Amino acid sequence: MITLVGLPGAPGATTSALALLRTWPLEHGRRMVLAECDPDGGAILPGAFQGQVGAEWGLRNLALSSRTQDLVTAFWPQLIAVENDNERRSERNRLLLPGLTSMDQAPGLAPVWGQLADLFAGIEAHSHDVLVDLGRAGAFGPAGVLALRADLVLVVVRGTIRSLHAANSRIKALRTLMDGESGAAAPARSACS
Repeated sequence: MITLVGLPGAPGATTSALALLRTWPLEHGRRMVLAECDPDGGAILPGAFQGQVGAEWGLRNLALSSRTQDLVTAFWPQLIAVENDNERRSERNRLLLPGLTSMDQAPGLAPVWGQLADLFAGIEAHSHDVLVDLGRAGAFGPAGVLALRADLVLVVVRGTIRSLHAANSRIKALRTLMDGESGAAAPARSACS
């Protein structure tokens, strides 16, 4: 699981995550899932998909479905195949879990973030890798468990002094959280820019 976090000023965490999803080199039989878990709301459906895909899939619906069924069972039908130029959508190698349609929906996901972290940490058994887009604020607060459980946390920055300065303090805060979670520095998890 690789988690991407942004900084104030929208440096492009979602754009970077979507670019990684579309270009990630997949070994035969492996799949990649991009989970748009930004508590401030998703941007892929109205942005990259230009509103052509409705809100019948996604994180909000997953949270609602998980109240009546197992989260793993509810998860798979919420994924949308993302087509690449040289791949057919029917191959379902690159999958998207669309994000929230409004930041007002985030409080309803409080009990789901930890379950999602468990699901993503164990998804390797299904030959899937996961990219998690936490947006600007998602690494801190209830959704932050997704950063804490990640194998790698990428901090997306702009190439400006202001952005690099903000990244420095964000990376220090993430390291403090990760160290506090594991009791000591965890070599398998890291934050980088």
